Amino acid sequence: IFTRFNYQFLEPFGLRLVQQTTLQDDGNPETVLSSLLTWMRTPGNELYIGTSWTLDEGLTEQMLFAKFTHLWRL
Repeated sequence: IFTRFNYQFLEPFGLRLVQQTTLQDDGNPETVLSSLLTWMRTPGNELYIGTSWTLDEGLTEQMLFAKFTHLWRL
């Protein structure tokens, strides 16, 4: 099961919420919840700041991250 919700506050600023659930071999579900703040001034120049939680019979992993990409044009 995969669901995603996007919302744009302003033209370059947005929010993305993602929920993904998979059924493991032992029959227990594993759920990954993520939230991302996005900034995209122009395509190819993007900044993401986010959090991610993995739930497998309780909280098993929590992650904070930042990602920046820049497209070089020649």
